Amino acid sequence: MARARKLFEVLVNETVELLPEEAELAKLFTNAYRYLKFALANQLYMMANDFGLDYERIRQGSSIITLALLTYRRPVLLLAHASSRTRCSWRLSTTTTSCWVMPP
Repeated sequence: MARARKLFEVLVNETVELLPEEAELAKLFTNAYRYLKFALANQLYMMANDFGLDYERIRQGSSIITLALLTYRRPVLLLAHASSRTRCSWRLSTTTTSCWVMPP
């Protein structure tokens, strides 16, 4: 174990010693997290595409909302252009207001 640690300390910033079973589960947990992260992004992209919306604009907007919530811990107001396809609830909450875009 000491030889392996010495070798890998040259390559990585931090090493963690685990039992073989723990290491295997840690690997599986990491793989599952990565799979879910990519699968969720793909699913959200397809949902935006089904509505004919720009996924990148939505992703940027949600990133701004997340940053504001984590940094300032204040509600964020989402503004939507008025159209026949938009139904919005302008009730402020501790997270965001809700604004639903209805399919055409």
